[in-house]
Amino acid sequence: MMPHDIELEKVILGAMIVDSTGYYLANDTQQLESDDFYTSFHQQVYDAIRVLAEGSLKIDLITVIGELKKKASPNDHPEIMQNVFELTSRVASSANMDSWVLSLKEFSMRRKTIIAAHNAQKRAYSNEFDIFDTIQGVQSEISDITDKLSHQGANIDTLLGDIELSAMGQAKTSAIPTGIPSLDEKINGGIELEDFITIGGHPGQGKTALACNMCVSLLEQVLPFMFFSYEMTPKQLLLRIIASKAGVPFSKLKKGGLDEAELTRFAAIKKEIKQKSDLIKIVDCAGMSIDVLRAKAVTEKTKTPNLACFFVDYLQLIAPSAKVAKDDKNERVSNICYQLMALKKSIGVPCVVLSQLRKQSTNDLGKRPSNFELYGAQAIIACSTKIMFAHRPETYDILEFEDGETTANRAELLVTKNREGETGVTRVYYDAPILTFTDNAVEVQDDFAAMLNMRTEQRSTEFGSMPF
Repeated sequence: MMPHDIELEKVILGAMIVDSTGYYLANDTQQLESDDFYTSFHQQVYDAIRVLAEGSLKIDLITVIGELKKKASPNDHPEIMQNVFELTSRVASSANMDSWVLSLKEFSMRRKTIIAAHNAQKRAYSNEFDIFDTIQGVQSEISDITDKLSHQGANIDTLLGDIELSAMGQAKTSAIPTGIPSLDEKINGGIELEDFITIGGHPGQGKTALACNMCVSLLEQVLPFMFFSYEMTPKQLLLRIIASKAGVPFSKLKKGGLDEAELTRFAAIKKEIKQKSDLIKIVDCAGMSIDVLRAKAVTEKTKTPNLACFFVDYLQLIAPSAKVAKDDKNERVSNICYQLMALKKSIGVPCVVLSQLRKQSTNDLGKRPSNFELYGAQAIIACSTKIMFAHRPETYDILEFEDGETTANRAELLVTKNREGETGVTRVYYDAPILTFTDNAVEVQDDFAAMLNMRTEQRSTEFGSMPF
């Protein structure tokens, strides 16, 4: 009998039916095919679930049974109902879907390898087949089996072509501008396809404002985005986007009191956002686990193939997977970071994550933050392609920067990690009433890089050996 695990197949299919995120989680890191299941009935159930998912229809007990009945005779309907009911009685959630799917894939690969080996053996025994053709055929079949896994090798020819274009200055940048040109200059043109960007900062420094400014830039470029909000409601976020885009004070949008010019601008922006509403997906994430977030992102990518970016506000509020100890903060952040990084790679969409910092001591108030002040710094630094901070000294009653310039309505955007570019500080204008950073920029020429390196070495000694 071929290798298989009927109980495992029932659990996976049952999880897909009872948990609306199950199918999307199962296909997040590996692409499942119907022949990965051993029995013909399980193959039919998976095909029915896939048809529903591809049609953006609800996946549950009733819809799956209905889809199966379409291709079965009426005499088989009672048996179909009984068998599907049995699947749903075995599992309550899809929390461990990753490990289940990997085990299912291993059984599937074993069966396909046995078949390939058996075919090779028959050809090798027969003089009718050229031995070199037989060997080549075996190699091709085995390669096809391993290629079914998601983790495939990169196409070197394509990569060389891209590198050549870059070296000759002919490459077309795929970076999405943030709306702040001086920041874009530092971070390779903006948000890049492979980016996992962390925006850090203490409360009130402008983390969410900076993320919303990026959303405004995406809207102006007619690019869809997804915003997972754990701290603010969708209404609060939309108000921030409107305030920034219309140049209307946020407080007036909430409480009223717009003058005639502001009302005109608000009406124009309201009309524009209504026309572009299909580009904006804001998800209220109160209590949402990382598993559900991943499923929603995968689903949205399926519905919106040109999804340009997804935002998460903020990292430390995301509920971890069920298997992670909830009282271990470092393990929680590490689990969430690595899952977000895997999600970003699997759907091919850049990710911008907001992160809180450790509470400042009295002596550190107003000082520029560093990477190691991030909660769960080790995992965040390892996963992030870019790390930046919003810093507003005036909120700490600091009246001047080190070079004597006033801090009034000024902010610093600190780029402290940039995997393929420079780091440094850009000083910009911050319009607090409309929650907007604008590029009235001054390049800060100081010992920031040297200071950053020194602090990194000091903190590395404190943290011990770190995997990045």
